[in-house]
Amino acid sequence: MQYHLLKTNGAWQMRESGSEEPLYSARTKADALEALQDYMDDHEGSVTIHRADGSFQENRRYGADEGSGGLGGKAWSIIGVVAVAAATAAAVTWKFRDRIPTDRLRLPGRH
Repeated sequence: MQYHLLKTNGAWQMRESGSEEPLYSARTKADALEALQDYMDDHEGSVTIHRADGSFQENRRYGADEGSGGLGGKAWSIIGVVAVAAATAAAVTWKFRDRIPTDRLRLPGRH
């Protein structure tokens, strides 16, 4: 299914492609994007997000893609945050590896 998030008559609306009836409306784009995430957790499809002037901003894909395991948008966001945190921790550890006092580390079997 194809959806559009756009500003119409002063409100941000999400619609199915080709429909004039909004699935929901919000006062701000931030509120609309939050509602979009919640809605797309239970649906598959592509969302075209527009700027306030109606021009194209970005496309987002939600739902079960091949090899995705059926994870929705929120699950991928959480996975991304965890991956960035792990990469950051590894980079910091590597950068300061010579300054970490290993004599103070608790190693298994050495308590």
